[in-house]
Order: sequence, then C-alpha cells, then structure tokens
Amino acid sequence: MNYKKEVGWKRKSLIGIYTDRKKNIRFKKQPESTFMTISKTILKSFLLVFFLGLVEMACTSTPVIPESHAIKENTQIQTKVQQKKIPVAQVKKIKIKKPLSGLLTKLPKEIIDLLRSKKISGKGMSAYIHEVKSSRPLLTFNADVPRNPASVMKLVTTYAALGVLGSNYHWPIELYKTGSIEKGVLKGNLYLKGYGYPNFKPNDLRLLLKGLRTSGIKKITGNLVLDNTYFSPNKKSAGDFDGKTYAKYNALPDALLYNEGISELYLTPKSKSAGLISLYPDENVTLVNHVKLKNVKCRGRYASPVMSVKSKAQKKAIHFNGSLSSRCSQRKYTIVISKAVNMVNGSFRKIWTTEMGGSIEGKKLIVAKIPNNAHLLYRIKGKAVKEILPLINKKSNNVMARQLFLSIAAKAGTPATLKKGADKIKQWYLSRGLDFSKLQIENGSGLSRTSRISARQIGELLLDAYKSPNKNHLLKSLPIMGVDGTLRRRMRGTIAAKKSFMKTGTLRDSRCIAGYVTANNGKMYIVAILHNGSNAKSKVLAVHNKLIEWTVKQNI
Repeated sequence: MNYKKEVGWKRKSLIGIYTDRKKNIRFKKQPESTFMTISKTILKSFLLVFFLGLVEMACTSTPVIPESHAIKENTQIQTKVQQKKIPVAQVKKIKIKKPLSGLLTKLPKEIIDLLRSKKISGKGMSAYIHEVKSSRPLLTFNADVPRNPASVMKLVTTYAALGVLGSNYHWPIELYKTGSIEKGVLKGNLYLKGYGYPNFKPNDLRLLLKGLRTSGIKKITGNLVLDNTYFSPNKKSAGDFDGKTYAKYNALPDALLYNEGISELYLTPKSKSAGLISLYPDENVTLVNHVKLKNVKCRGRYASPVMSVKSKAQKKAIHFNGSLSSRCSQRKYTIVISKAVNMVNGSFRKIWTTEMGGSIEGKKLIVAKIPNNAHLLYRIKGKAVKEILPLINKKSNNVMARQLFLSIAAKAGTPATLKKGADKIKQWYLSRGLDFSKLQIENGSGLSRTSRISARQIGELLLDAYKSPNKNHLLKSLPIMGVDGTLRRRMRGTIAAKKSFMKTGTLRDSRCIAGYVTANNGKMYIVAILHNGSNAKSKVLAVHNKLIEWTVKQNI
C-alpha cells in the first residue's frame, strides 16, 4: 500500500515514522538496503561538489580546473562539458577614428570631439591659455599663426592707449578767436578746434558755448571756422568696408567727431499727422515726410515706416514712407549720413541761437586750420582714457576705437595718420618687451579684412597688462560673461558666467574671443581663441564656449 498517495501522510521525524491521518495508525518505514544507502551517499557527494563548482565559476572570470584528487564520479561529466562546443559571441567591428591632422591632438578631447561632430576643421583655429602666475602656457594650439582677430584687435589699441596716452589723459576741445570783443560783440571769426575726443556729445558742446557766453560774447559778426586738422583727412567712404554706407558701425573717425557720427531722427504721431525732426541738422541733408497716420494697433508695418536715402552730388534726402499708427509712441531712427563738421556746424548754430540767446552773422561753413594770431577763448576737457575704454570694449564701439588709434598716432606727430598709429603702437609694445613687428593693424578697431595677429601675441599682451599698473583699467573695460556688453546673453547660467572678462570679435568669416577667466581653483587664466574660415561666425561658437568652460574647470 502506498501510504503517501492513498492514505495521506506526514513525516513526524527523521527516523521514518509516518501517521495514517484517517485511522490514526502509525507505521514504521521499511529499512533500506545497503546498496541503496551507498548509492544515495555517492549521489549527494556528487551534487555537493557540482554545486560548489558552479558557485566558484560564477564568482570568477577565470574557469576553475579541478585538481587531480577531485571526486572520480565528476570526471566523466567534466569531460563531456569540455567536448561540448560553446558558441562564440559575434563582436561588432569598432571603427577606429583616424587622428586629426596637424596639432589638433593638443586640444582637450572634448574639444576635438565637438569639432568632429560639427565637422569643423581645426586648421582655422588658434588657442592660447596661460595661467597668469605660471612661467609657461597651459595650452597652445596653432598659437603662432597670424589670424584676423576682428574686434579683439581693440585689445591691442586700448592697452596701448593706456601706455602711450596715459589712463588720465583728457581730450581737449577749444574755442579761439580773431578780432576784438566790444560790448558783447566778437568782431572777427570764432574757431572751434577738435583733438579727436571719442565721446563728443551735445552736452559737451553746450558746456563749451556756456563758457563762450560767460566770456562776454553774445554776437559773432564773422564766421564759424572748424579745425579738424589734428587728424589727417579721411579719404575713405563709410561704405568701403561692406557696402553698408549708412550703418552705425561704419562711422568714420574725425578730429571733430560728434555724437559718434550718428544722426538721430524722430517720428512723432500728432493729432492729424506725423512730425519728423532731426536732432543734428545738416544743411546738406533734407527730410522728406510722406508718412500718414492710421488709427490701428501699433504693430507690424504700422509701427515702423520705411526710411530710405536718395543722393544727388553732395546733397542727400532722407525719405519716410508708409503709415504710422496714431497709437504709437515716438519712433527713433539712427543713421550715419552727415560729415562730422556738418553735424557740429548745425548743432553749434542751433544751440547757440535757441538755447544761449546768441547770434552769428556768418552763414558760411569754413573748415580750416586755426591761424597763428588766434587767441584761446575757452577750453573744456572730455572724459579720461580710463573712462572711455569701457565704452569701446564693452560695446565694441568701432568709431571710438578708431578715434583712440589716431589719438595714439598724433603722439608721433600731427596730422595723425593710420601708418603713424600702427608704428607708434608697435614701438610701444617693443618697449614692453613684446615684438609685434609682424602685427598688421589697419585702423585699431578690427573692422578690417587685412588685420592680422596671433593668439600667442594676444595672450602675451594680456599677460603683460595683468602685471602692469594699468591692469584694473583694462580688466574693468571688458564685458563680463553673462552680465553686460557684448557678452550680456552669452553663457548665461553656466560655470563661466560672472567669472570671465573677455573681448569678442566677429566678422563674416571670423569669430574670436580673448580675455581673463577665473577657474574653479581660484587662479586667473588668460584665454585667447582666434578662428578664421568659411562660416566661422556661425559655426564655432559652441567650440569656443566649451574651451572656456574647460578652462574654468581647471583644479591644478
């Protein structure tokens, strides 16, 4: 009888006593034969050894080979396992990337990978990174290749200005006279002389004319003569660089540069029409207003009537066409259209007659050098160099940089010329122990296709500036990453924000950046990255940002 199946049982102990649940009868297990007992013992030993072997194999990457004294019963099984064919895993072939040509391998791997992913050649890139207290650079890559630095060239001009002109140099603006003054009447000519002040504004002119009134003059019987001979006459046109004649960044330098060469026009909705005025009247420029008012929302074409220019000989006409919403506020237009002397002449006469209550009989504009018999009437001084530098570097102001460049040139003799400026700057850098003899600098602003300098030279310039008394003047003039100037929106919220003080530069085929970066280790690094090539302006920004971040992460 099978008690397990037919009666139902449960084991009470290890000695083989079972209980019939239905009849409550206890049965004794039948004793096993000697053969069965030995067989079970051998089987248990085999299973134990096999299990321990599996555990050991799972815990090591190297197969365990049984020793010679292993249990004999396991030998046959192991032989079968050894004879069994184990399939080999199919491994995909790894495509080995060829190393990039040249010195690209000197760049950090993450920069190389980014260049590869964006399909950017390393041939057009130069980089120079140097910790300010170290005797040698941290990274150099194509550092000695001359490149077009775009507006990074302003670093060359502004640092040289601190050395040649001095941080506390102020540009003068002067009034002279010929003839006598009788009862408030100047019986002779009035002369206005400029020395290239980059930030000559209407308030400066008002201050000058107030000084003229305090000298007792109310009426001028002669002419207004403007002297801009401190700089050599500019023979170029504002459109020579890229054909955009009226663009603000193309304004030309002048010893009497006024309001950065920018004319400001205002279109104002009135009750039945749109009023149009110019803050800086020019007798050679007329305004033509064809704008009509409409009672619609101030948006789209109703918010910005079209401005255009028509030229005929020396005369120019600015036309305004289209419709303006009567709900719009005053609209402002800026344009570079007038010569500096024409802007000064128009503003002088307007302020002198309408605000100062003066008069001037001579209607003719004369541009000439002050005669030797002229007497100084009044002088004012503009801002100092250290105050002008932030206006140039933070906003990348081209015409101010050009004014600064020619002011440096004037120290080599007047009238100032571009060649004198380049020679004077090279001479000054040589006096600092920096050989910039191969530097190609056209106008000091970087608005040039021919300017050339290397990343190493920019780096050495910044290193010299950091160790000079003018360190803070240059450092404070630079845009702060993610905070202001041309870097206001760049890398905002990254580890480089608020830690990087750098000058940017962009042209059609050039993107560059250079300045000072504070790393996580608290050390200051000089970073100069110059990149030239087709579409460099639009393609390489992420690469430059990555290299700046790599510098910030330095912990050595």
